[in-house]
Amino acid sequence: MDPVSDVPRRNMLAKHLREVVDILEQKGDQIASLYDLLTFKDKPVSESVVPSKSNLKTRTVSNTPVASSSLGRSAGAGIRRHHTTLS
Repeated sequence: MDPVSDVPRRNMLAKHLREVVDILEQKGDQIASLYDLLTFKDKPVSESVVPSKSNLKTRTVSNTPVASSSLGRSAGAGIRRHHTTLS
């Protein structure tokens, strides 16, 4: 942008940038105010949604080998589309 030939456009851009910076400063102040309101408290264990270690059941994994190319499907399996005619 040529600084001499486009003064009105440059002034409009500068005004827009000042507005954007003002909005960002307002949002930053809002975020800081919200952080001031935040309190962190631990829930009692009885209210926890995480299961206790004593209630966890162990899972066993199958050791059966599976061919990666077949993935348990027959060749040509998939979504089949049937053409219908509208009367």
